[in-house]
Amino acid sequence: IVAAEDGTFYSNDGIDVASLARALWGWLSGVDAGGSTITQQLAKVLYTGGRTSLPDQVAQVALALKLDGHYTKPAILSMYMSAIYFGNGYYGVLAASEGYFGLSPGQLSWAQASLLAGVPEAPSLLDPLQHLELARQRQSYVLARLVATGVLTRAQAATAAAAPLDLR
Repeated sequence: IVAAEDGTFYSNDGIDVASLARALWGWLSGVDAGGSTITQQLAKVLYTGGRTSLPDQVAQVALALKLDGHYTKPAILSMYMSAIYFGNGYYGVLAASEGYFGLSPGQLSWAQASLLAGVPEAPSLLDPLQHLELARQRQSYVLARLVATGVLTRAQAATAAAAPLDLR
């Protein structure tokens, strides 16, 4: 999730200034350029009901700074992973892991975990039970990010990409 959603998670203060600037430009130009950190996304889910108006986005930035000041990174990540939507009616990584694979998160293979990590970007569109090819495309992105961040080697990523998913 961190590799796919927020590469600066462990080093940012709840916000990423460069990403904020990109998001502001996107808002002004009408083209969504992304830019939310995991902490901002958590604030969005918990406190602003998922709304994306400019006042809500400003509130999300303020709340992200506050969350980052009060909680550890592992606690923020745990809250985020428990709150986000993974498609197919599954909220939180535990429900998604059990629902899609019949396994707890700690039992997932790299193939399964990387597929699941890609879903929150667009949960309905990337639901692997409904749109497996799109979910696999996003999985490729997640695996590339895991290689880029040094979590996996290219060979490990290739093995994960080719491995069976054993979806339920």
